[in-house]
Amino acid sequence: MVNSLSFLCLIRQLRFQDSSYEGLVEQKENITQDIRDMTYALTRQGCVSLESRAGCGREKTLRRIVRAGVIAAIYVGLTYALAPISFGQLQFRVAEGLSVLPILYPEAVPALFVGCLLANIIGPYGILDIVLGSLTTLLAAVLTRVSRKSIIAYFWPIALNALIVSAYLSFLAETKASYWVFVLSIGISEAAAVILIGVPLIRFLKSSYPDSIS
Repeated sequence: MVNSLSFLCLIRQLRFQDSSYEGLVEQKENITQDIRDMTYALTRQGCVSLESRAGCGREKTLRRIVRAGVIAAIYVGLTYALAPISFGQLQFRVAEGLSVLPILYPEAVPALFVGCLLANIIGPYGILDIVLGSLTTLLAAVLTRVSRKSIIAYFWPIALNALIVSAYLSFLAETKASYWVFVLSIGISEAAAVILIGVPLIRFLKSSYPDSIS
C-alpha cells in the first residue's frame, strides 16, 4: 500500500513539474522525502512481521510443552486408575492407546517415555520394567513418528512391546510360561489398545483439531 501511494505521488509530481530551477529542487526534495517515508514504512513492517513470527514461535512451543504434559499425565493417570489390568502377562493397558499420538505430535515422543517411566514405578516388576519398559515405549514412539505417513506407524507399538517386554516378563511374571506365550498375549493386548483406542483417537484429532497437527 505504501509503495502504491508513493508511486502515484511520484507520477503526479513528474506530470506537473515546474521547468524552473526552484521547481526542480522542490520536486527533488519531495521525491527524496517520499523515498524516506517508504523506506521507513517497509522497515517498520518488516520489524513487526519478525516480532509476530517470534511471538507465534513462542506460543507454538508453549502449546507443545503443555500438550506433552497432558499426554504424560493421561498415560500415568490411566495406568494408575487401571493398575490391576495394566501389568502382567494378561494385561490390557488402556494408556497404550496413546502410543500412536506421535503420528500427529512430535512432542508425544518424550511425553510417552516420561508417562511410561512414571507409570511403571507402581508396577510389580521393579527397576527392570521401569527402565526397559519405558525405553521400549520411547523406541516405539520414535519409529512411529518417523513412519507417521505410513500404516506401519501403528505397527511399532504392537511389535516392540510384544517382542521386548515379553523378553523380561517371561522371567519376572508370577505365571510361568514360554516367551512366545507372552509375545502372543502382550501382542494381542497391545493391538487391542491401538486398534480400539488409538486409531479412533487419531481420526478424531485429525478431524476436530487439524490445525494442531505437526
